[in-house]
This record gives sequence, C-alpha cells and structure tokens, in this order.
Amino acid sequence: MAGALLALAVACVGTPVTSDELDALDALDRGIELRRQGLMRRAYEELTEAVRLDPKLAEAYAERGFLYHLLSDESHAIDDLGRAIKLDSQLPIGYNYRGMVFVARGDADNALIDFTRAIQLDPRLREAYVNRSRVYLATGDLGLSVDDLTAAIALTPDSPEMYLLRAQVYLRTEDPSSAVPDLEQVLGLTDDEDIIIAAKQFLSLLR
Repeated sequence: MAGALLALAVACVGTPVTSDELDALDALDRGIELRRQGLMRRAYEELTEAVRLDPKLAEAYAERGFLYHLLSDESHAIDDLGRAIKLDSQLPIGYNYRGMVFVARGDADNALIDFTRAIQLDPRLREAYVNRSRVYLATGDLGLSVDDLTAAIALTPDSPEMYLLRAQVYLRTEDPSSAVPDLEQVLGLTDDEDIIIAAKQFLSLLR
C-alpha cells in the first residue's frame, strides 16, 4: 500500500516511473507486511530486493533499517536509516526509526532530536509521540511525557493502550490520583483481559 501511494505521487507530478521502480515499491510493500507478520528473514529479502531495484528508494532503506533494529543489529540499522534520511530528509519514519536505534544505544539526546523532527514533519505520527514520551519518562521529564501521550490520545482517542501508558506516567508524578480517570477509561474501552487486569491492579493501588 505504501508503495502504491508513492507510485501515485510520482505519477501525479508527471515523472516517468520505470518497471524496476514499480517492482521496488511492490517489494517494499511485501517486506513491510512480512515484517508485521513476524517473518523477518523473508521481510529482509524483500526489502533488500527493493533497495536493489531502486537504490534511491528512501522508504526501503528506512524499513530495512527498522527491521535491523528489531533484530538488534543497531550498526546496520543506523547505516540504513542514515542512508534513508540522506536520500529524503523529509521522511518522518526515517527519523522515528533512527530515534528508536538511539534509544537502544542509550543516547537519549539524539533520540529526542530525531523524534522531535519526525513529529515536525508529520504531526499525526502517533508512534513518534509515544516514543518521545518514553524517553522523557526515562529522563524524569514527567510533564513532557504526559504532554506527548496526551497528543497521542488526541490522535487515537479510542486506544486503551494510550490511556494505560499515560496512567502509568501519572502514577509516578506528585499526584498519582490523576491516573484514575485514565484507568477507568481503559476499562470502558477494551475487552482485553491482560489490559483490564493491569488497569485494575493500578486502580487498587490508588483506592
């Protein structure tokens, strides 16, 4: 799907699209889907094929870099993500994924820079807000962590996971009772037993 959208965008500006470029977009889409299914080796093969077919396809490098990160190969991840950003400095996922690599490396400062850049480029990229909120939480900036999760909730107001995350941050503030409305919201939004149990456990600590 992402590849099809890219092809449409290119076609709309009248730039010819080669067969290799179209095949690269198809391979990119397959790689993303395979990664979502947890089929990492096949995902890697498809994303590598996308890069081979179109060495200028920034999103393919970004997605392969993210895959490397998931496989704990941070060195190759940072190389691919750097290449993606060099090819397209306006690619939000490139910064978001690279920020995740910096987190894995313990580099909070550069992670915050990349997550912030991702948000600037795409204010609707929920994952970047969530990722940045986790860095703020780890560095003790609880207010900023709450702010980012509030932004994430505004984008997906029916997500129980987002309310649960914000509640967990509130529990670490000077007013942990602020978590109660979020935990109650969680209970009203989901039938997932694990999430419900977690919310009830947190509520029991506050009552």
